Amino acid sequence: MKKVLFSLLLSATSLLAIAQNNETAIKNVLNNETSAFYARDAKKMVSYWHITPQTSMYILLSPSTALVFDADSLHKYKLTGEPTKLDLDQLTLSRTNWKFCINGSSAYVTFDSNLGNAKEKQYTHETRFMEKINGEWKIVSSNVVFANNK
Repeated sequence: MKKVLFSLLLSATSLLAIAQNNETAIKNVLNNETSAFYARDAKKMVSYWHITPQTSMYILLSPSTALVFDADSLHKYKLTGEPTKLDLDQLTLSRTNWKFCINGSSAYVTFDSNLGNAKEKQYTHETRFMEKINGEWKIVSSNVVFANNK
């Protein structure tokens, strides 16, 4: 009986460690993709994506304004403008309320973001569908909804 309980405890601990490793890896991919976006490095940003016919990015700026990207437009994505540093002098980014649904090599992730400085903040609710490709998590679909939290 003790051996069975020990085996169950060891298995549960191992599964928890794997889940936490996947969550950390996914957070790292999302943070690196965001950093590449603000650095205006489109090639690096898109490297965190798995471009498939189903790849999509929807950004809902307001009830009447949305940006929609499909696989073709993401593959050709260009970023213009000056890089924006994500640091205390200019902008800070925090993500909270993480929720993960990981099933083998696929994951559905939701979280809230707060980007801003002392004068202005932008709040978003975001989702990502991700796939593990050759051991690395990649974004397949992204949805960003800007929220007014005043």
